Amino acid sequence: MTFIDYAILISVLFSATIQGIFAKEYFVKAKHSSPIVYSLCTVVFALIFFVISGLNSLDFSPILKYLPYSVCFAAAYGTATCGSKLALKHGPMALGTLFGACSLLIPTVLGIIVLGDEMPSAVRIVGLVVLLVSLAVANLKKEDARITFLWVIFVLMNIIGNGFCAFTQASQVKFQKGLYGNEFMITSLALVTIILACIAIFGKGQKTQEQSVGFVTYLRESKLWIFGILAGLANGYTNLMVMQLVARNVPQSVIQPTVSAGGLVLTVAAAVLLYKEKQSKAKIISFALGAVSLVLLNI
Repeated sequence: MTFIDYAILISVLFSATIQGIFAKEYFVKAKHSSPIVYSLCTVVFALIFFVISGLNSLDFSPILKYLPYSVCFAAAYGTATCGSKLALKHGPMALGTLFGACSLLIPTVLGIIVLGDEMPSAVRIVGLVVLLVSLAVANLKKEDARITFLWVIFVLMNIIGNGFCAFTQASQVKFQKGLYGNEFMITSLALVTIILACIAIFGKGQKTQEQSVGFVTYLRESKLWIFGILAGLANGYTNLMVMQLVARNVPQSVIQPTVSAGGLVLTVAAAVLLYKEKQSKAKIISFALGAVSLVLLNI
């Protein structure tokens, strides 16, 4: 990896982390918060980011070349979103979060098998193991919620959806040699917007009815739009830079684990410095292990 690769990767760590900060600000300050509607807002402005960044070079005439990738990306995103929300409803949150983080293994492994990424060194493999341990320490705790077969299905939806979002994006860049990147993401995000809008407005059941109420209320709380807007722009930048890293032949075995480890470290730092949150011993150990894995993954 070159200096520019590391610079891009560091900027991705910060842009990914800041999305969490904006989300926390929204959910703390909104009287009627809605995860689906907030996600919808961020996706719309991520789409706008890609439109603006490629304004002078957009060409949708070869849409049939990248449309299959866009459909797969949107399907994976929708699967992950529904899976994560339903898993929270039907089972333990911390354990679901831990297993959800394992989605990074999908693009890492498929990157080697399908995309021709180089095998990670022994040091990086150790770094990946340390990262998984740090995630376990951060999320495992005693919970009263029972593990059911339905919960397992929803967790698997979240893992597969998130994993294939990253893999589909990397595949489009690799197999189409970096062409149609903005067009691919604009089409993908437009499809995701339709999926989330349908879930927010037409979804049935107690959870989605609350989200429908949130949809109307969110429109009224215009002062809070800024968080969704900024998170969406940061999301667009994150995706664009990840695609740049793939185009520069940085393997998924470096990108995804590094973003996860760096995100863990920066999130804990933000929680302490910005929100004065007290951290348990488990969180402090997890923070330290995340920092160690971050170093090992980039040696």
